[in-house]
This record gives sequence, structure tokens and C-alpha cells, in this order.
Amino acid sequence: MRSILLMLFLIFTFCMQLISSSQAEQFCSMQGTSAASAQLGGRYKPASGTFKILVIYAQFTDDNTDINNSNWIKGQAPAYMNGTLDETWSSTPTSGSLTDFFNQMSFSQFKVIGKEVSITMPQTMQYYIDHGITKMYDMNKIAIQTADAQVNYAEFDNWRYDSVYHHTNIADNNVDMIYVVWRNMNPSIGLWSGIGALNDWPYTNIPFSVEGGTRNIQTGFEGYGSGVTIINGYYGTWWVYRGMQHELAHWFFGRNDHHTPSGTWGILEGWGTPSDCINAYERYKLGWMNFNTIDPSSYANPTTINITLPDFITTGVAYRIKVPGGGADEYFILENHQRISQFDVPDNNSNAAGIFVLHQTADIGNAVRVASAEGKFNWSVPYTLPNIYGSSPAMLPVFQRGTVNRASGYCRRERIPWYGGNDVIVYELINGSVVKAGENGNPTVFTGTGKDQFDLSNNNVFTPASNPSTDIYNNATKVGFEVTGISNGVYTLNIHVKNPESASPSKPQNPKLEVYSGGGDYNPKLTWAAMLEQDVTNGGNIYVERSRKNMNVYPYNWSAWQTIATLSGASTEYIDQGITTAGMGNDSVKYRIRARDSQNKYSVYSEEVKMRYDRNLLKRGLAEPKEYLLSQNYPNPFNPSTAIKYEIPEDASVVIKVYNLLGKEVATLVNGFKTAGYYEATFDAGSLSSGIYIYRLTAGKYSEIRKMTLMK
Repeated sequence: MRSILLMLFLIFTFCMQLISSSQAEQFCSMQGTSAASAQLGGRYKPASGTFKILVIYAQFTDDNTDINNSNWIKGQAPAYMNGTLDETWSSTPTSGSLTDFFNQMSFSQFKVIGKEVSITMPQTMQYYIDHGITKMYDMNKIAIQTADAQVNYAEFDNWRYDSVYHHTNIADNNVDMIYVVWRNMNPSIGLWSGIGALNDWPYTNIPFSVEGGTRNIQTGFEGYGSGVTIINGYYGTWWVYRGMQHELAHWFFGRNDHHTPSGTWGILEGWGTPSDCINAYERYKLGWMNFNTIDPSSYANPTTINITLPDFITTGVAYRIKVPGGGADEYFILENHQRISQFDVPDNNSNAAGIFVLHQTADIGNAVRVASAEGKFNWSVPYTLPNIYGSSPAMLPVFQRGTVNRASGYCRRERIPWYGGNDVIVYELINGSVVKAGENGNPTVFTGTGKDQFDLSNNNVFTPASNPSTDIYNNATKVGFEVTGISNGVYTLNIHVKNPESASPSKPQNPKLEVYSGGGDYNPKLTWAAMLEQDVTNGGNIYVERSRKNMNVYPYNWSAWQTIATLSGASTEYIDQGITTAGMGNDSVKYRIRARDSQNKYSVYSEEVKMRYDRNLLKRGLAEPKEYLLSQNYPNPFNPSTAIKYEIPEDASVVIKVYNLLGKEVATLVNGFKTAGYYEATFDAGSLSSGIYIYRLTAGKYSEIRKMTLMK
């Protein structure tokens, strides 16, 4: 048993190295599953009424880990003690406390209060190890009995567990809830970082007594249980408070299958989530709010429903729309997050406020995922990189965003499946640079892009034609919504049932720029995904707008947007012949597009895309370059050949070589004297394997390197 526990500890310690202070789930030890239930309220502990918790902060005299950490200096009580819980309830609790958190989340229906005490263990940690006292059960039992002199345990016996979801506000000689928070613990003792129990294995209950045998401490989980264990209390409040909230939520909901998926906020947050802010599904299941439900099947005719949506956290107002063709418990959930509460963090970008949509596919916490307003896409894995976190798997995927997949693709807040397994640690390739989920323990790709919310400018339409799409199952019944206004943080929306075509056109998707070299010029070529609305493709328009930045004029500001083309609504590309030096120089040009339908309604603008150009050159070769420049190869990624443009402002001996990531030279593209001017070299990688390659320009004393990706 001891070896098993040690192995589990080592596995969990490795996992914890991947977890950051602001994004990750610290506590994931409630193994197995708990059946979903249609009942509301707390499963094993009450979710309403007054609930009194005892917090015991415990330490060892021979704990020499970070002994001067200001969160918890060795030999003293933690700095945050007496701020975790209020001893008496009020409508204005200590800001940021557990009392405050549950007051706000439950609208004061669940009144969490308690008492905090600090104890030092009677023996050293090494003493217990030497005497074979190395179980979580033993440590917690000694700590709780040591605290007996400071605590009247009768104060914490107020609820009787009758059955699942049924609790009576009466003493039953069993203590309701104790948090044992350890400053630090030796790995030999085999503790998890946090668990919703006082025992080594939560599904075994070994009770013991306090106060001369008059009160019982139940050490298991599910049904009869009296506590939670948290170690590494010296990490500070972010760790301890979220652990307390998370583990109590296990008592509300059940085991690990009730964790929210990566990217989804929730009181029972999973790995890679932005915060423990409660979501509407959880709030409803705990009986703290009711949904406004729209079921399209109850409408005989096309209907537009005008609704107002105030801030979700402070009002509890949320809507859910039954997904046409979906399961019995499948909904789109609409929450307005205005970031009024300090606990309201649906996205780690502080400016991300708006309507966040969750897609619930079943009546259980891990089936509630973000439907990001940024959209869903197909993803490829052009290459893999070594696993910097461990040896299994040896390689981790680098994901690259591809084409639009409105109904069944993946957004950046989801874990993207890979043939090597649905890995917790994933990579993503964005604009040529690798962003690692989990790098330095910080899974930022799951915690928000600042573009996940629906609002009046980022993305205002959620319909079958939008990205993401409401038409997941290609059902005959179509639904959607359009954000139409906002006043004092309250949104107005039109919910379209059986008539989503009444909404404005959706946000144009996937704009991309490339260099088009037809006719000897170098023009920007703008492409985008085809619009799906028939009243755009037949009788509508696409408007292309452009802005420039002149790096010869300070300050280096972008010019006002100008409409440079009005195209058919079915168009998917535009070549800007007004720019003939794309991909070179230091000036910049950017583009955006919007759509108009035959009802004269307009979409929001697409994302902006930009590239370099040289405003001083009307055509290639009319003037000499003013500086050295090595351009990004095109195309990139490529297979098997690609073009590399470069500029030299003076006569020089030029060398361009290509290397693999190990530094081995694989090709020499240029090696000779060149006069000042513009040049292009071709790299044929037909005999090389897929991967990242480095190319280097050396001209006189000048040197520059860039990366390119061969994808076969």
C-alpha cells in the first residue's frame, strides 16, 4: 500500500509541475465517476443554509521548505489565517474570503462561516517517517486531535446526511467539515496535493473520535465524511482558497467526471481553466438559480424573441436554448460576464467581457464546453516536438489552425484530439510561432484569447451560417441569436427560432494574406472563407478595407480605414494591385472585410491581417533597397519547394544556407557576389524530411536568420 501511495504521489507531483497558479486545477484526486442526477442541491453536503467549517493549519517543526515564505513563515500561523472564513455570517463578508465567494455564487443561500486554528504537530515529520506513521489518515488524525484543546467540535456538527441530496439541519454526532491545510509534507508520506477526504483512499471510511468520544470524524468521501486535505499551504491564498472551493464542490457534485473540461470556468474546475467562477449549469444544479429556457420545438411558426441579458454573476440571469436535433439535455447556455465581481473570470484576458456561450451536451459537469466566438476550425499537426515535461509520450504535437469547421471543429479553448492520444499538454502553431499549452506550468491556450465572447464588435451573430454554428446536427429546425445592443452592461438580443436568416450576416471567417507575384509585381492577395448566408451570396456584397502604416513618418500610426473594393457576396479573394511591393520593406498594410446582405444588414468586421511593403517602390526594381532584408519564405509551410526573397542595399558577397534544428547544414542556396538589389532564391527540399529548418543570409557584415516549415 505504501509503495502504491508513493507511486501515486510521484505521478501527481509530475502533473502538478504542469499547473500554474492562475489556470490549472490543483486538486484532482477524486477518482472514478458519480452518476449524473436530475436532482438539484448538494449531493453529499447541503448547498443551502448555514454551513460551518473548521480550518486547521498544521506544520512540523522540522519543515525546512521555503521557511521564510511570506505566505506562511515557518513557526507562525499563515499570513492569510483569519481571512479565509468569517466566524459569523453577514451580507457584507470579508472581501475575497470563502464566505464572500459562496455569498456571491449562491445569492446568500449558502452561508459559509467557520473558525481557523493553527497547530504544530507534537513530533517531527522525520519522527513519524521513522516510526512508519506515514498515512494521510494518521497525519490528519493527529492534527485534528491536537487541535481538540482549541476547538469545541460540537460547533461543527449541525447537519445530518440522510441520503443523496437529502440533508437535515440537526446534529448527528459527526463533524460536518474540517479543512486540514498542511504547510508542507514530505513526499514519503504519500499525500496528494489535495483531496476531498481525510483518508489515504477516499472511498474507505475509517472513523475516529474527538472530545472524549462524543464526536466522530468520518474520514472517507461520499455519504459520511468530515473533511478535506490540502498540502503546500505556503503557496498562499490562490492555492488554498481554490483548493477549498474545489474540494467542497466535489461534495456538492461527485467525483472527477463532474470537473469542467479544459477552457471552461467552474467551481469544480478541471485542468487548464481560467478560474473557479461558477458557471450557469453548476449554479442551476445547486439550486441557486433557474434558467430561462427556449425550446424551439414549442414554436409552431418562425419567431423572433427579444430578450435582455444582465450580468450573470451578480443577477443569476442566464438563458439556455435547446439544441435542435440534440440530446435530451443538450443546450446552448448564454451568460453575460461583465467582470463586476472579483470572482468573475471566464477569460484570463481582463478586457474580455461579453456574452459567453457554453454548449451542454449532457447533464454532467464535464459535458459543458465553451462555444468560442472565435470559431471552430480543423487542425493539423505538421510536426512534433520533444516532450519537455517527461518521457511519455516522447513527442508532443504542434497544432496548426486550418480551414473553418463551423459545426464539428475545435476552438482554442478545447483540447484537440491527436492520434497520439487526447493529451493534456498540447502545442499550437500561431502565425509561425509555437505557443505551448503547459509551458512553465501555464496552459494559456485554454484560458481565453480575449475573443471568445459575443458582443457588438468581436462577434455578434450565432446562427447556422456563423462560426461557430448553431446547426450542429443539420436539423430542419434552425435557431440563432444576434446581439443588438448594450446599455450599462445589459445586452439586448434577438433570439431567432426557425428564422435565423433574419439576423445580420455572420462575421467573415479566416482572412489570410499571401504575396501574389503575377505580372512581375508583388501584390497582397487576400482570401477568406465563403459566406454561407444565401442573402449575402445572392444579392449581397463583400467590402474590402485597407489601412497603411508609413515607417518614414513619426509617429508610426495606421491611416484611416478606406474601402478599396466592393465585391460580390460570393467572392472569396481579392488582389490589391495598388500595392506592388508586398512582402518587402518596413512599411505595413492591413486589411479587413465585412459583408452586406440583401436586407441591407451588415456583419461585424473580420479579423485584421497584415503584411509588410515598401511605399517608396511603385514597382520592383525602380529603386535600390535602403537596408538589408531577408523575407519570410513563401509558401510556408511548404512542400517541396519555397521561394526566399532578400534585399541588399550595396554590392556584397552573399551566402544563404539552410540548416536543420541540430545545426547541420542541408543546403547552400546562394554563394557569390551580388550587386545591390532585390533577389529571390528557391529552396527545393524534396529529399528532406518534414520539420523546421533555419535559413541564414550573410552579406558582408550583415547576418539574419529565419525559420521555415517543411510539411510533407
